[in-house]
Amino acid sequence: MAIQRLIQSVRPLTWAVSIALLTPLIMGGAPAMAQKAQATSKVKPTSNFENFSPAETGKRGAPSRRFGGGSRVGNSGVNGSRIQNVCAAGPQAIAMISPASNVTVTTSAQPSLMLWVNESKYERDLEFVLREGPQGNGEDVYRKMLKLSDKSGLVTLDMSELEDAPSLTKGEDYYIYLSLVCDANDRSKDMVVEGQLSAVEFEQWVAQQPQRTVANEKLDTLAPFFQIEQSIEVGLWHDAMVQLNRLRQKGSSSTIRRQAQQRWQALLEADDELYVIADETKTVIEPLAISDVQELELF
Repeated sequence: MAIQRLIQSVRPLTWAVSIALLTPLIMGGAPAMAQKAQATSKVKPTSNFENFSPAETGKRGAPSRRFGGGSRVGNSGVNGSRIQNVCAAGPQAIAMISPASNVTVTTSAQPSLMLWVNESKYERDLEFVLREGPQGNGEDVYRKMLKLSDKSGLVTLDMSELEDAPSLTKGEDYYIYLSLVCDANDRSKDMVVEGQLSAVEFEQWVAQQPQRTVANEKLDTLAPFFQIEQSIEVGLWHDAMVQLNRLRQKGSSSTIRRQAQQRWQALLEADDELYVIADETKTVIEPLAISDVQELELF
């Protein structure tokens, strides 16, 4: 009986101690759980278009600079004062639509280059520079200055429509710079995207791709969406995106345009960087004017 009374007297104390010990853990865990839930809500959306892979190519090695939010002279980043300049109304001013490897492989001798620009308070200049070599350390091949509006959206630079634009030599590597000129008197403030551009022969390129299959016919003889699937299958992501961009704007029916937009959206959302502007590229804007650039220092 004495032992039973001892147990009964100790039990409330045990419960009190347990509650005292567990309470801070429970209360301390609540912020952690909330923090985890908040982090989870920021996870990149996944693509529902399962047959399409993230942007990849068979080439590697170019630096990843598909977003331009800083300057080419190595500023610490975009700050409040930079956001108020002519280039952008937000932290990101410009993005290049290129594969995750940042190596744009194309079968076109005069490819279309695509970029997204953020809105601005003013019209702005965009400089397009093409150089020889895979790292941009060769001779200049071409320079062109374009005038852009203050709108946000996708801009397409079709080299076949640019005056005096050269044809790329198949099998050669080039490097492209796309620079938003924030201050014409201080080019160090430019916001720049850059990456490798490689022109290839279709048959030779396909033959080099391991464990990939493609129809025997030329891609341009295939149905549009099957052609796009085949282009991605053999690592021609850029060519597929160019075709999708054309179809979503100028497809022969509303159904084709809608399907092209869905596939375009899915491919951008599957990319670890470009997904943040997937919705923003629905708007397409045209350059206001194109002018030659004679003596303009890149650096």
